[in-house]
Amino acid sequence: MFIIYELIKMFGGARAYSVLGIIVITVLYYHVVEKLNIKKFLLISFGGFVLLNVLIVIRNGRYFGTYSWEFNGVYFLATETMKEFGGTINVISKGFRDFRETANGMVTISSILSIIPGWTYIFGDDLINKYYTYFAFDFEPLGSAFPIEYYFDFGYTGGLIACFFQGIIVGMLDKRIFQNIRTGRYAQNSFLIFLIIELIYTVRSYPFRIPRYIFYFILVYKFYDIIFTNHKRRKYIEIV
Repeated sequence: MFIIYELIKMFGGARAYSVLGIIVITVLYYHVVEKLNIKKFLLISFGGFVLLNVLIVIRNGRYFGTYSWEFNGVYFLATETMKEFGGTINVISKGFRDFRETANGMVTISSILSIIPGWTYIFGDDLINKYYTYFAFDFEPLGSAFPIEYYFDFGYTGGLIACFFQGIIVGMLDKRIFQNIRTGRYAQNSFLIFLIIELIYTVRSYPFRIPRYIFYFILVYKFYDIIFTNHKRRKYIEIV
C-alpha cells in the first residue's frame, strides 16, 4: 500500500522523496520481515524496471505537459535514465562555472541560523540571497547537489572533506538503524530514517535546509518520547 501511495504521489511532480522512500522501505522489509531469494529478486527487478518507466512518464509530463506511456525497448529506458543523471552533472558543471569565490563557511552558518523562526527578518535577506544557491545562482529550476554546495561553502579541499564526513554520517546512521531493528527501538528509527533520506536526497537537493529540518524533527520526536514515556510510567504505577 505504501509503494502504491508513493507511486500515485509522484504524479504530483516530486519524485525523489518517493523513490528514496520506496527503496528504504524495500530494503528494510527484506532485511526484517522476509529474506530475499531469486524469485523475489526478479520480482523487485521487474518492479524497478516499471518504476523507471513511470519516472520517465512523470518527467515528460512535467516538461512537456503530457503524460504518455512510451516504451521503445531497454536501450531507450537506459538512455532516458542516463538523462536523469545528467541533471546532477549539469548542476555541478553550472556550479563550477558560476562560483567565483567560496563562502568561507557562511552557507553552513546561515543554514544553522535558519532554525530561528523569522530569521530573515532578524538578519535581513542578504544571507539567504548570497548563500542559498536556490536564490543566489538561480538553481531553482535545476535543484542542487551536495558536492557543489560544499565546494561553494568550503572550496576544493574543504568541500572534499565535507563530502567525506557526510558519507561517514550516512554509514553510521545505516548501522544504527539496523541495530535499532534488532533491539526494537522503532520510534528512534522514525527519526533516523527521515534523516538518512534527507542526507541521500542532497544528491539532488540543498544541504542548506538540513539543520532546520533536523532541529524541528527532533523537537517533535522528543515531544512524542516524553508523552509516550509518561504514559507508560502512569500505566506501570496503576498496575503496581
